[in-house]
Amino acid sequence: MKKRLLCGVCVCLLSVGSGMAQAQRSMTVDQLFSLIESGSNVLTAQKTGVDVASRAVEEAKSKRLPDINASLSASYNGNVLMTDRDFSNAKGFSQPHFGNSFALEAQQVVYAGGAINSGIRLAELQKQRSENAVQITQPDAFHRSWTVSGADEAQQRHQGVRQQHHSHRQTHR
Repeated sequence: MKKRLLCGVCVCLLSVGSGMAQAQRSMTVDQLFSLIESGSNVLTAQKTGVDVASRAVEEAKSKRLPDINASLSASYNGNVLMTDRDFSNAKGFSQPHFGNSFALEAQQVVYAGGAINSGIRLAELQKQRSENAVQITQPDAFHRSWTVSGADEAQQRHQGVRQQHHSHRQTHR
């Protein structure tokens, strides 16, 4: 009688302990999908690829814009002292002491043979390719997540049934 009571208490404790280990959390479908997206390394890498491709499109479009360069310099010149080779007969010349220079340069591509437009189109196609890769991989990540979580739940149920069967066999011996 004591054995049966002890086994019954053990089964109750095991079932309560496994119920506590499986904490449940409620969330909306959108929250679930965003959680799956943030946890997928493949999707994260592909979304980074989309960002890089977007920057490449912006860079390609910037080649249509003019290049503007500006420079400014200032200088100070001292007085000049001239001498002969033996340092005799010294003569001094005064000259302006301050000098400055300012330059502004602008360049615009007039004709590049379609290279700029082709570069923009190529960058846009690469961005579109990256976006398509994300769209193709997204359902795969969701499916893998559901498959893995379903397999985990099935494995946990199977272990629970095995434990109950094992404890039931021990109590009826």
